[in-house]
Order: sequence, then structure tokens, then C-alpha cells
Amino acid sequence: EGKAYTLYRVSDPIRDQATREFIGYQHLLTGVVEIVKNEDDFSLGKVLQAFREIRVEDLLMPYEPRSPKITRSESQPGLLGKVLFSEEHTFLMGEYNIAFIDKGAMDGIQPGQEYFIFNQENIQTDPETK
Repeated sequence: EGKAYTLYRVSDPIRDQATREFIGYQHLLTGVVEIVKNEDDFSLGKVLQAFREIRVEDLLMPYEPRSPKITRSESQPGLLGKVLFSEEHTFLMGEYNIAFIDKGAMDGIQPGQEYFIFNQENIQTDPETK
């Protein structure tokens, strides 16, 4: 009793859209719950925070408070990657959205680094009509 847990759910396997290669699983945080009563075959919890819809099948892990402040750090020069999808799997993204990329710790990615996102078009312009 009195112990807090982070609620989360795990996605189906995620595959690269082009190659169909397995990438991994998305862990989607849904909220924070505090256990207020323990019984033999169930526990009663109070939702402290909800980040999105909380479902019956959501899983629990020990809650660890984290500061929303992120210290900026030096970015990896010359790194090219690809945006895989947004946290909510929407097509359009903007400020304060979370995007998943195909780079990580093995590529030198660390919290606090900033990167630019651009769209590389594969269109040839007609020199006559431009």
C-alpha cells in the first residue's frame, strides 16, 4: 500500500515499412497509479496521473520520478537517420510530439541532443516547365 507504479502497454512487433525488418516494440506510458489497498486476489489503486487512455490490460512497473528538465549535450556530427513513426502513430507531427528514429545508443545518441528533420524528395523537375 502507498507504492506508486507507472502504467504502460507494449505494442505489437514494429517492422520497417520498406524492408519489413523487425525493429522492436513500443512501450507506451499511460499513467501513474498508487496502490491504496491490497487484498489476497486483487489490489485497489488510485490514478495519480493519466497521460492517455488507461486500459485494463496495461502493465505495471515501479514508478521512478524523473525531472522534465533535460540538459542539452553535444550532438553527433554528420548523423543521418530516418523518422520511423510518432508516439501516437499519426502522419503529421509538430512541436512537443515524440518521434521514434532508427538511431540509438550504439550510434552515439544521448538525451539532450538536438537534430534537424528534413524531407528528401525524389522528384525530378522538368527543365522546360520547372
